[in-house]
Amino acid sequence: MNVLNNFSGLKVIIIFCVFFLSIGVHAQLGFCSGTSGDPIFFEDFGTGTVNSVLPEGTTTYYYTDGFPDDGFYTVGNGSFGNGFDWHEVEDHTPGDTDGKFLMVNAGFSAGEFYRTTISGLCESTTYEFSAWLLNFVKIPGFCHDLGIEIPFNVRFQIWDSTDTNLLASGDTGDVYGEADPNWEQYGLVFQTLANQDEVILKMINNGDGGCGNDLAIDDIAFKACGDYVTVTDPLNNTSATVCNSEIPYTTTLTATPDYAVYTSHFYQWQESSDGVTWTDIEGETNQTIDVSITAETFYRTKIAEIASNLDNDQCIILSDVFEITVNPNPEAPTSSGDAPFICNINEAVLSVTVPPNTEVNWYDSAAGGVLLQANSLSYTATALGTYYAEAVDLTTGCIATTRTAVSAISALPDSPISDGDVDFNCGLEEAILSVSVPTGVTVNWYDSAIGGNLLQADSFTYTATALGTYYAEAVDSTTGCVSSPRTAVIAVSALPEAPISDGDVDFNCNLNEAILSVSAPAGVTVNWYDSAAGGTLLLDDSLNFTATLEGTYYAETTDNLTGCISETRTAVSTSIFAPNEPMSNGDVDYDCTINGAVLSVSVPSGIIVNWYSSESSEDILLADSETLTVTDQEIYYAEAVNELTGCISLYRTSVSISTETGPQDCFIPEGISPGVSPGLNDNFDLSNFDVTKIEIFNRYGTLVYSKNNYTNEWEGQSNNGDELPVGTYFYTMTYDGGAKNQTGWVYINR
Repeated sequence: MNVLNNFSGLKVIIIFCVFFLSIGVHAQLGFCSGTSGDPIFFEDFGTGTVNSVLPEGTTTYYYTDGFPDDGFYTVGNGSFGNGFDWHEVEDHTPGDTDGKFLMVNAGFSAGEFYRTTISGLCESTTYEFSAWLLNFVKIPGFCHDLGIEIPFNVRFQIWDSTDTNLLASGDTGDVYGEADPNWEQYGLVFQTLANQDEVILKMINNGDGGCGNDLAIDDIAFKACGDYVTVTDPLNNTSATVCNSEIPYTTTLTATPDYAVYTSHFYQWQESSDGVTWTDIEGETNQTIDVSITAETFYRTKIAEIASNLDNDQCIILSDVFEITVNPNPEAPTSSGDAPFICNINEAVLSVTVPPNTEVNWYDSAAGGVLLQANSLSYTATALGTYYAEAVDLTTGCIATTRTAVSAISALPDSPISDGDVDFNCGLEEAILSVSVPTGVTVNWYDSAIGGNLLQADSFTYTATALGTYYAEAVDSTTGCVSSPRTAVIAVSALPEAPISDGDVDFNCNLNEAILSVSAPAGVTVNWYDSAAGGTLLLDDSLNFTATLEGTYYAETTDNLTGCISETRTAVSTSIFAPNEPMSNGDVDYDCTINGAVLSVSVPSGIIVNWYSSESSEDILLADSETLTVTDQEIYYAEAVNELTGCISLYRTSVSISTETGPQDCFIPEGISPGVSPGLNDNFDLSNFDVTKIEIFNRYGTLVYSKNNYTNEWEGQSNNGDELPVGTYFYTMTYDGGAKNQTGWVYINR
């Protein structure tokens, strides 16, 4: 149901005296002069749309489920539609729906409107009792208009648990009706004694019955009552706000009671991340606490008059809450981009963007530095460089952890792009140089990379009349800024490369010439000279030259387009290269089988051999052969000839039959005398004849000895190894590799 805020908030202080049996005790009167804890007892009579009855013993009045007559009560959710000319109201409890309250029509005699026992109290603790009351009587209204209105008057009493000792008491006094319904709160403060944890609350009719004395009762509460306790930091702040960049944040908090109620104080500090759920901080039981936080945190302390009461939430009061709020640092400003420096007016306008409620300050350094301009999204820089924008949250005062760099950049146009170095035209004696630049840029030409002389203004091309390097500078037509550096473009020497030799060439002795050649790219011609410089032109416009003499010749290129010639000429040589003389395979032994010898030499591939009878003879004995068969023991000469060029070796190679052999080595013995003179003529020696088979017969024709591949093994023995008698024997032999046969006789002498 809706809260009647305009009907609440007025506290009526009840002043009274309390007597404890024979001991006179003055209780604390009215509302708690310090601070109250959370309710340890709270009666709001519940919610619902159906009237309900109080528990037995709660009241001496009679229950009715309608609007009560004198001496009756009901518990309902409103007085709407009543027949007593009462105010029509909802209950007092804030924020509930269909909330109920106690409605009483006082009787003509005293009676208890409400009684309840409150348990779980703490000894030696001050408490505040309170209740909200409303007078139903309207003004103007029946009772008031007739002048017979009876005000309500309620007495509050606190008794010990035996209901024999009155601890505190007080009256509301006469409360009359008002034009508008008005809930008023009434309070009573008292202190429990040692070992006392339960009391009885009574609300008693202290007025008369009749027209009036009709009231509503709601939100009856019991709270611990204690000092008002503030929590402050060293600067006496009751809260702190820091920026995220300042964490961890440390400080010391101090709890300061006002001593309105307590004479002694015991503490237990608590912390919370949301201000709702609280946790005791272990060991923090002093009046001060050192804290260090990294996120939003709430602090408070529980306070009790005796230490043992700190563990019971019904026996404590709570200090004010000290909230440490951590605000985020704003994001650094967003750069609108580096700004070009305008050379004509010597400035650049820098700018950034930030969210609403944020201001921007400009500095000359990423940290610290000099403040250049405050509270502006833009800054006009009068010099090239980098400037720094810092965001400040206007609500929290927090600044961004980093500044945003924005540069006043050189608005120099890009250097011109060279269209390439240009060959100097030897025929025209000039080179046309050119560059490219974007729209809005002009080009000036200079003879130096820095400073120098202006050769030509506002032109993409420049005609150079001499070899060298020239410099193009771009000028921004809008800002007047010039490029740096200038672009170098060279009028280069257009001399073609010298021809590439295809290699030196052997002189052809047969043709008495050599064809020399070079290679050159398209667009050039080749001229041949007899000297590396100057000399006589031998042949023009040809890659080949036929030399008829051994020597070195020189080829020069000429560029067909520019007429420029190569800086150097290319040397190409021709020489007569005589082959090496043949290599002798050595002098040869006389061969009895051919009655002579085969002479031979070795030469490499491409070389042939001619044979001569002397070192200087021009008569060829045999041409194009590496061997020569001879029968005498003369010296013969081999000459090498290059098959391709016809050139001959400078020297001839001599080869002959070994002087240690000759025809005399071809004699067949006619007798042997084995054992007669040991070591002399002991065997039938045919080692010079290459005998493949021999057979020896006696005079009777009987085969007495035979052998294949014979040399000198027969010493007059038979095939059985028996010594043959002295006499004449006859032989046949096959020799010279089986090509020849020979017969003869041999005599054995012993």
